Amino acid sequence: MASIRFVIAVLIASLLFPSHSWSEDNRRRVVAWKFVPMNYSFDENAEEMRKNDMRAAIEMGLDGFALEAYTYGHALELISNFSKAADSIGAQNFKFFLVLDLGAEKFTAENILELIINNYNNPHYLKYNNRPVLSTYGGQQRDIDDRWWNEKVIKPLKIAGHPITFIPYIDRDSPNTIPPTYENWVKLIQKHPSVDGLLLFSPPKGVPFYQADPNGGHQKWSGLETEENEAKALHDNQKYFIAPYQPYYWLTCKGERPYYEYQGGRGMENFWKSAIYKQRPEMITLITWDDYSESTYVQPTRIPLTKYPKIETFPHLGYYELLKYYISWYKTDMVPIITKDAFFYFYRTHRNEAVASDDSSACPLGRVPEEQKWGLMSDVIYITTALTEPAELVVKTGSKTTKTYMPAGIHTTDIPFESGSQLFELDRDNKILAKISGRNIDEHPKVYNFNLYSGYVVVNGKNSEVWEPSDSWKSGFVSDWFITP
Repeated sequence: MASIRFVIAVLIASLLFPSHSWSEDNRRRVVAWKFVPMNYSFDENAEEMRKNDMRAAIEMGLDGFALEAYTYGHALELISNFSKAADSIGAQNFKFFLVLDLGAEKFTAENILELIINNYNNPHYLKYNNRPVLSTYGGQQRDIDDRWWNEKVIKPLKIAGHPITFIPYIDRDSPNTIPPTYENWVKLIQKHPSVDGLLLFSPPKGVPFYQADPNGGHQKWSGLETEENEAKALHDNQKYFIAPYQPYYWLTCKGERPYYEYQGGRGMENFWKSAIYKQRPEMITLITWDDYSESTYVQPTRIPLTKYPKIETFPHLGYYELLKYYISWYKTDMVPIITKDAFFYFYRTHRNEAVASDDSSACPLGRVPEEQKWGLMSDVIYITTALTEPAELVVKTGSKTTKTYMPAGIHTTDIPFESGSQLFELDRDNKILAKISGRNIDEHPKVYNFNLYSGYVVVNGKNSEVWEPSDSWKSGFVSDWFITP
């Protein structure tokens, strides 16, 4: 009987957990989409920024970067620089793979073949089943031409003894109008028999809430259901899925300046639970590590860049630190154990309906249209607590003080904000465990700014005001507020 139960257990596991993986040791992977470097200190040079990015990424639990390359020369530069940076800090297991940006059609087939062949034995290049991973972004016409990729890239590399795992970003012909149903994803997959899988960059017009969830607010279709449908369609067709995580989205001064409200830790928890229990992707890509113009960065800098000097760009260290918990959970399939109390906060710095007095001097596009505000827009501070036992969360926002009972474990609450100063405090047994001040909320903003301000505090540990990149990862450090069983 015991042997029968074992066989049944193995069969069930084979159905629940796809056998394909991204390395010989069957580990799941989490990487971050890399754009441009942002400083951790004002005196850093480019080489130090790359090293510190790797230090921060490894501490976070990342396995590497998806390097977006715009030209052949840029791809060569990225591969060389990041290989050297990884070697210089002793990060032998840090990986990367190329994402060729085809928007300007600046890569020829010969370019692509040369990039793969010359880096086939690069120990830092991410492989699946000993085949380098290659992805793409943009260039929709060439992406759609499955025959071009098969005849010009995939077959020649295979014949040359250098086969690849090709996982491009290909979406529906019209992502804004064609529903992201299971059936439509299957149709897309069948149009591209040469791909080994697909990467999803981000679901348009949807946020990480199911359609029936009132927290979803204004969305055309659920971001979670989009991803779950694509994951199932790919796995049913023996293809691989690279799922996207982004903290939220605001296109600062382009197009219609769309904003996507993910509700801080609430949307984060929704995505990762969907990925862990339903999507089960072979890899997750954080979108992005450092794209400041679209506000999606999780890089833990306190001095982010800004393309528009009058629109302030805020630190996102709360996202960085809280994501460690979910990355650990996804990669190990085990819920982390909270060992120290901590809290994380996320908020906009003016009201949704505020009227900016001088926005045209910062961006000529005008205010964010109401129809381009996706999700449930509320004038609140989202706070996630990670507690070893219940505690009281005290929020002093403007002239108002709110006290909220928070149970043990991970929980997110939202506190209506007022303009003025912001103070966050955690109490237990009439004692202050930790407190920290946030950025003021503007009653009369000069410019529209939907970039979120985010930070964190760990009781008897670090906080977002003192964190800096280090080599603590070399001793197995992940976080000082939880452990992995």
